Amino acid sequence: MQLRCQNDIFFIRGFSSANEGVLRDGLRDRTNSRIGSPTVNLERVEVLKGPVAALYGQGGLGGTINLVSKQPLSEPYYSISASAGNYDFYRGTLDFSGPLNPEKTLLYRLTAAAETSGSFIDFVNSQQYFISPVLTWLISKNTTLTLTTEYTAAPRKDEFGIPAIGTVLPNPNGRIPRNRFIGELDDADNRYALRVGYNFEHRFSKNWQFRNAFRATFFTTSAPEVFPSSLASNNRDLQRIFSQPGKFSKTDDYNLDTYVTGKFATGSIAHQLLIGFDLFREVSRYEGSTRAIASLDLFNPVYGRLRTALNFKNLFDIEYFENAGSSARVNPGEPFTVVGTVSFEL
Repeated sequence: MQLRCQNDIFFIRGFSSANEGVLRDGLRDRTNSRIGSPTVNLERVEVLKGPVAALYGQGGLGGTINLVSKQPLSEPYYSISASAGNYDFYRGTLDFSGPLNPEKTLLYRLTAAAETSGSFIDFVNSQQYFISPVLTWLISKNTTLTLTTEYTAAPRKDEFGIPAIGTVLPNPNGRIPRNRFIGELDDADNRYALRVGYNFEHRFSKNWQFRNAFRATFFTTSAPEVFPSSLASNNRDLQRIFSQPGKFSKTDDYNLDTYVTGKFATGSIAHQLLIGFDLFREVSRYEGSTRAIASLDLFNPVYGRLRTALNFKNLFDIEYFENAGSSARVNPGEPFTVVGTVSFEL
């Protein structure tokens, strides 16, 4: 698979998960719509379709996807893989796990991946580097604490396609080469994400369990790029715009999830109860500007043209969301299920 897209965006029943509907280990993760993650540290992908997904907090209209990470193992495990493909595609991964002490109360897991790829389009390339150390402390038979860290770096040069006139439609100047790059040689779309958090679980008995989890995500981007605007009347000169982000282009997310689950029965009716709350806060800041840039001759391109003076500036600052809620489920025998959810936003 080549890195043609920076994001992991899913569609469930026609609805996009760009901002909601994706969980990572049970915690909301909006970063997936900004930077993708390799699968080297994923154990499985869980999909919950339909409105019942609201049982797990604020989610997407079509459903919820939960990306479950690999956890440390009590026995030594080592795996290394490498792959290669066309357009200078190379990928390597490692997955190490095992105990850190003889009592096997401290367990670790280390996953990492590195990927680089070219493209059939001139000058376009992409890389992705990922590392995730995880440490689990088995405090007692019924109590565990897991500390997680993930870091993803994804530098690349984007592509924006070429006009229809000269490709699928006739152009009096001829056919535009399929490999034509319409940006500038110093274009970049560099994205970085750091995730840190913990997961604490305690089992009171066979039927009752408590969980408290937290994760902070810090996303930054640097993407000085040239975008196409319109095709000139001569059908060969492409008008372009240069976009330059500022040094404060970043988004910080904070997730806290606490709940208790239990199973009990009243007579012949079996109940499964989940009650708790989740808090989410997002702070975003984007500073950037757009500038005019010289047009590009699609049939005889000359790169490295000087950019003109600043003519527009755009600044978005501090957007945040918080929400909390609780839910409960009663299951009085199959196949009848009653689900209730209460939630509110702050």
